[in-house]
Amino acid sequence: GMGALMGSKNLKAIAASGKQRIPIADHDAYAKLRSRINRELRSDLMSQGLRDFGTGSGSDVFDYFGVMPKRYFRAGTLAGVETISGPTMAETILAGVSACHGCVIACGRKVKLEDGEERKGPEYESIVGFGPNLGITDLAAITRLAELCDRYGMDTISVSNTLGLAMALVEDGVLDGDDWRALDLHWGDAQAVEKLIHSLAHGQGLGAWLEHGARALAEKAGAPETAVEVKGLELAYHDPRGSAGMALVYATSPRGACHNQGPYYLVELGQTREEVGVGLSDRRGGPEIAANVARQQDWVSLLNNLVMCIFANVPAEDIQKLVNSATGFDYTLEALIEVGERSWHLKRLINGKLGAVPGEDSYPAPLTRPLEDGGAAGFVPPFEEMLEAYYHVRGWEARSGMPTGDTLRRLGLQSEGRNP
Repeated sequence: GMGALMGSKNLKAIAASGKQRIPIADHDAYAKLRSRINRELRSDLMSQGLRDFGTGSGSDVFDYFGVMPKRYFRAGTLAGVETISGPTMAETILAGVSACHGCVIACGRKVKLEDGEERKGPEYESIVGFGPNLGITDLAAITRLAELCDRYGMDTISVSNTLGLAMALVEDGVLDGDDWRALDLHWGDAQAVEKLIHSLAHGQGLGAWLEHGARALAEKAGAPETAVEVKGLELAYHDPRGSAGMALVYATSPRGACHNQGPYYLVELGQTREEVGVGLSDRRGGPEIAANVARQQDWVSLLNNLVMCIFANVPAEDIQKLVNSATGFDYTLEALIEVGERSWHLKRLINGKLGAVPGEDSYPAPLTRPLEDGGAAGFVPPFEEMLEAYYHVRGWEARSGMPTGDTLRRLGLQSEGRNP
């Protein structure tokens, strides 16, 4: 994509500086509403947890319910996992907090390690990716590994997932060449992981095995069914065996296994949106949760379009008022949600025109095996039945996985559905 093109030209960024102000339709109403929302966010329990403990604030809960993966999704428990939690970070290495521009929550972390240098602290995905996923429970080591990826400009989820697969394949004896044996890669070995990150960034040595991600590594190793990915994108660290709705989220996300397209694990743990039709559902649910998953995806799609953070626990009615006072439009809440739904379908249509096929809405083969212990023990989501129900709820054709003509007409996308 554009990132690869820019990289090939050694272009780091494109900056544009404008002089005009962004017009607000009803500035007074918008300013008063924004001030009230910020006051309420400061006292909101979810916001307080994020401010005090960062995005790692929920790690203990995710561990208890089996949502947090260990040893590349192979283990349900891991000794010492409590040492990587948000509260542990706050008690040990936390040096301060950081926030996105204008945010009152400030869930970002600043930490100090043994060298005394203040640095960015890791988020939940990086903590788990370089922590329990690799069998590592040293928070300082996890911080250094995540920082190393940031310095190289590499995604911490994709890198740690791919490294987890490498560890699993070494454990299984699939990767057993001289170079792999010399590295002696094993669970919990942060030093070996650091060496692999350097090799991966430069595409040298064993890094040449890893540089194209988990799917490519599995195929190169002759074990294509071992990678935990969807559509080529490595899974984030919310195991569908502990959060059934995530099976549908990962499978149907426009860009692969992305948790930000619909963080349904939050719904199953109590963060519902009753006012927009997103209710509480069983984390070991089946086809009956398909409509709830779709509704939450539409809501999150709207938030993404509005560039609003999913951690900002703002009532839907207030979001509606913000949009209307800023734009001068008169959106109803349902009309706003339809914006998210239309966006979701538009991305589906674009992917279809680019050659996507229904079989790519998949569930990773390694996750069809139930875990033996932990909060997700014994459960595997009935994925095929769930996907069939999801297609029906969405108004998508069962065979092609594309929106039906009636669905496109309802959303005003009939012209976009035509083949070029």
